[in-house]
Formats: sequence, structure tokens, C-alpha cells
Amino acid sequence: MSSALNVPTAGRVHPFMSVALVNYFATRDRTIPLNAGVLRRVRMTLPEGSVVNPKFPAACGVRYATVLRIYDAVLGALARAVPEDIPAASGGQGCMVALSLPDPAAGRRHVTVIEPMIGGGGGRPSRDGVDGCDASLGFLKTTPAETLEAEVPIVVRRFHLIQDSAGPGRYRGGFGVRLDFQVFQPEGLVTARGMERLRFAPWGVAGGTAGATGSVVLNPGTAAERPLPKIDVLALEPGDVLSVRTPGGGGHGPRFARPPSHVLADVMSGLISREHARAAYGIVLDGDRVDEPATAALRETRRDESPAGTRGDAQFDFGAARREHERRWPSALQDAFIALLMSLPAPYRAYVRRTLYGRVDALAAERPVTADDLSRLWQELRDSIGFK
Repeated sequence: MSSALNVPTAGRVHPFMSVALVNYFATRDRTIPLNAGVLRRVRMTLPEGSVVNPKFPAACGVRYATVLRIYDAVLGALARAVPEDIPAASGGQGCMVALSLPDPAAGRRHVTVIEPMIGGGGGRPSRDGVDGCDASLGFLKTTPAETLEAEVPIVVRRFHLIQDSAGPGRYRGGFGVRLDFQVFQPEGLVTARGMERLRFAPWGVAGGTAGATGSVVLNPGTAAERPLPKIDVLALEPGDVLSVRTPGGGGHGPRFARPPSHVLADVMSGLISREHARAAYGIVLDGDRVDEPATAALRETRRDESPAGTRGDAQFDFGAARREHERRWPSALQDAFIALLMSLPAPYRAYVRRTLYGRVDALAAERPVTADDLSRLWQELRDSIGFK
């Protein structure tokens, strides 16, 4: 991959590839010593030239973003085998928001990591997900807003959990986090390494629903409001407010099985709206109490509902964007595309992936794409670039 998402492993068993397994082993048996012996029985297939075994000089500065996708994939596989033990997907991002400002006194720029922006944890088999904390990133700590404002010439306008961001379930996911900060000096630059889940939501499992995706907004709530894509380098003007919002964890278990009292408690604390309580959980509120008969009647009429697009024994819900993507890119087409890329010399893969993906995706918007279509489009691309 041409971007910095590669994970250098040299093709050997690597701790980054094993985070989910180690967490699972440690949770199942807390007497297991956490040392290299935990991985002795693990085998990995890491093809040379792939994103999990790149060749020099492949970039790898944001490799943990890929590690988190592998973490989700391993958890998903375990959920099929031991669904009673595995949580839903967490927010799945470890985004380091860094701000660079001129330092006239020192004659250079001063760089500060504003916050590590972590999504909500996935709903667990017996309890809710942890708010604003991913199990694979629990070692990262937030910086108090007062400390930030004392050390950096900014004002923190918001720093709180995001209402309605947790994936609904018998045990809901953890809520995502929103941070809004305002700069006042000119020539401010922001980078945000590891920003993920802006398109595909953290999955729900066992009847639970996907969490909310993350987002980035410049100058929210003003006439100059503008949604942003993932941040590489963003130049800020004096007075600009940058709002970074992390994903919420997926839910675990059927959402209509969540006790009404738990939903009410989240409503009263401001974590979910009254509208969300009704739409996601079938809870009818009368003032500050649950209307039990109306709730029972509403849930009865909706009891056969399940998250659209669930599949397999573990009933994954990947969210609407992922379902649309898989409609356009079914598994067989994805497998054929990957096989094609891996058959090419490594220096050509990034270009072919980027170019051919766009052509396939454009055709998929019109009709289902087959492996024969892929072969034809690849032949056309080969002819156009004179590839032998």
C-alpha cells in the first residue's frame, strides 16, 4: 500500500497481529502469564508485499490503524466460534490530534498532541461497552481541558460524550467522544493520525446494532460550517473551531431485550434522546417514566425486527454504508480483485488498486459486477498502460 498503513512483520508471528487473541486469552484465564509463550502456538500467513508484510521502502507511520482492523476481524472470527464470550466492535480508532502553532519567542513551531481521540467500546456479553474507551487502546489517557488551555493558546469549547452514538443492543455500545477546540493564532496546522470509521460503522453482534460513525466538522453551528474528510494536514485560520467526533461501539444482543429502566436512565442522563429511545429500543416515555403498556405493545409489533443485513450465527450488523458497499462489492468480487493485485509485482499494486477500483466501482453503481467484468476492465487497463 502506498500510504502509511503498512504493518512491517517480516512475515513472522507479530504482537500487533495478535492483540485480539492476547486480550481474549487474558480475559478467559487471568492466571496466564503475559509473555511470548502466549503466541507460541499461533501461526500466521502474512504474504510478502501485502499490507501486513510490506517490502522496503513501504510507509508504516499509521500502522496501528490497520492493526485495529485486524483486531476487529479476529474478534469477528472468534464471535462465530464462541459468541457468548466476544464483545461487539469498538470504535476502532486511535486518533492522535496534534496542533502546530508558531512560537515567535523560540523562533520555531511548537507541536502539541491535543488529545488521543478514542471511540466507544463494544457492547459486551454481560454489560454495556465502556464510554469513550476502546479495549485495545485503554492505555491512552486524555488530557484535562484546563491543562490544555494552560499550555497551548486554545480554548476547548466542547469535550463530552456524543448523544445517541452508542450501538443499540441488550448491552449497548460505549458512546463516542466529541472534542471542539478553537485556535486564535495564525498559521495553525492540525494533523490527525489514525482517524478511522468515518464511513463504515463498528459492527453490532448477536442481534445488536452497529454504532455511529465518526466525523470531523470545521466551525460547527456557524454559517462557515463545513464537514471534512480524514485530516492529513489542515490549515486553521484565527478563530476557527475544529470539531472531532469519534465512533460509538456496536451493540451486543437484541436491542428490544434491553430493560426499559436502563434506557430510561440513559435518557435522563442525556446520553440518548427520547426519539432514539423509541426508534432504537421501542421505549415509550410519558414524561420522566416508562409507559409500560405502550412500550410492551410497541415492542410486540416490532419483535421480529432484526438489524438489516445480519448474517451468520453471530448475527453481525455492519451498518447501512457497509451493506451498500458489499452490494456493489460482493465477497466473490473482492476475492478476485485481491487475487489479481497479489499476482502483480509489488510496485504496481497501489496504482492498479486505485485505478481499477474506481472503474469497477463506477460500473457497480449501474449494475452488478462479475469476475468477467473485472477481467475485462483489467485487460483494458493493461492495454492503456502497456503493462506486460
